[in-house]
Amino acid sequence: MAHYAFQQNVRDTASSSRTYTRRDDRLESHNRLFRDYFAEEPKFNETFFRQRFRMSRRLFVKIASDMENNFSFFQRKMDAHGKWGFSALQRCTSAVRQLGYGSNPDSLDDYLNMSERSSRDTLNAFCDGVIKLYRHEYLRRPTRTVTQRILNHHAFYHGFPGMLGSLDCTHWAWDNCPVAWRGKYTRGDHHGPKISLEAVASQDYGTAPLVPFTVNGTEYQYPYYLVDGIYPRYAMFVKTIAHPTGEKRIRHAKAHEAARKDVERAFDEDHTISPDYIPDPPVAPQPSNERLFEIQNPNVHEDLKMDLIDHIHRTFVPGIDC
Repeated sequence: MAHYAFQQNVRDTASSSRTYTRRDDRLESHNRLFRDYFAEEPKFNETFFRQRFRMSRRLFVKIASDMENNFSFFQRKMDAHGKWGFSALQRCTSAVRQLGYGSNPDSLDDYLNMSERSSRDTLNAFCDGVIKLYRHEYLRRPTRTVTQRILNHHAFYHGFPGMLGSLDCTHWAWDNCPVAWRGKYTRGDHHGPKISLEAVASQDYGTAPLVPFTVNGTEYQYPYYLVDGIYPRYAMFVKTIAHPTGEKRIRHAKAHEAARKDVERAFDEDHTISPDYIPDPPVAPQPSNERLFEIQNPNVHEDLKMDLIDHIHRTFVPGIDC
């Protein structure tokens, strides 16, 4: 017990020494971060900033300013030792890098002088702050007007009438995967173990507003998502054609793939489809069991797919690559 207490005291003393050193370096790390990315003539340009932070500099500064103005956690303070704490730029940089790259909490310690615990606390506070500040504008339920604008947008730019968007997954590297699990989480087309992150609809599709649309002369009740081959044959999914044959199917497969890639890149702060909010008039709710049966109808799934194949072929403009 005495040996353990002695060793613990040594670790605490070393940790305290590193803490004081880190406090001394926080101001310099803030100044370095500012010179690198946020000065009038920063070291790294806008293109590099977007690659590093996964967003524009203007959007990042807007979020950091909102965090600082609304939450004391992101406001720079002086501690009892007269040393400055972390700035909002430092805290938001740590949180965004962890979210954007799945980085370990201590991966930016050398650059931001932020300990693992401080990075974890910052990430939690950042996520809570984003939800509180932006949920009413960006996490609200889509109305009939919003849904119709989305459908119009995708019909015009992608040639798919009735399309809400696409569903897909992304693969994150699992660097610390246990050895015993590596084979289970490794695929032949990916180097090393991966974790699959699936994008799903943010609300119950069965309660979404009904916005009918017409394809190839046929009216359908439920807007759909473009998906790959793993999804079920539901009316709300239009699956890709894995091995298309014939001019119609090949053209549809190319348009399907191009539209999905474009939708995946659509998280851009400069392209808001529906910035205003127009509430829906009250309507009688449809029985959930009846709507569920309609959504899971495989016949509607196949009919919609065939109508879209004909529609894409009929509206194809020669010389324009899908």
